[in-house]
Amino acid sequence: MKEKLAFDGCYVWTTDWKESELSNSEVYKLYKNLKYVEDDFRSFKTSFLEFRPISVRTEESTRGHLLVVMLAHMILRELRKAWSQFDKTVHEALTELSLLCRNDILIGDAHPKISCIATPNIHMEALLKAINVRIPTNLENVNVPVVSRQKTKNTVKN
Repeated sequence: MKEKLAFDGCYVWTTDWKESELSNSEVYKLYKNLKYVEDDFRSFKTSFLEFRPISVRTEESTRGHLLVVMLAHMILRELRKAWSQFDKTVHEALTELSLLCRNDILIGDAHPKISCIATPNIHMEALLKAINVRIPTNLENVNVPVVSRQKTKNTVKN
């Protein structure tokens, strides 16, 4: 019994890696990094990306949902790495960047529409530069069909 008590509070983990390939301290560091993965998945399902629990019934739907979540995880990791120099979380940086939007200006029926994006402030510019994103200067109309379960004005039948 005393032998078992000596191990209270100790963790035991196993791995397929050989000790020549991955040292004990490297295994420990990888284990400790799991908290970031768990934090990311918690973020996906709550306020950050708002991935709500989805009831998937088929294998194809399950695989699709998992693919989307894993892609989001990879993007989040890349953003965290690129923005590590700033004193902001990824959520805070994306909230700041969400203020950038496209504006369409209509001047009567006879004139063409003017489309523009407001100039980012210094902080936004630094965030965009860190991830190698440039705001386009020429905005063309792109009509992308969006699938929604909610009825819109165009889909409501009279």
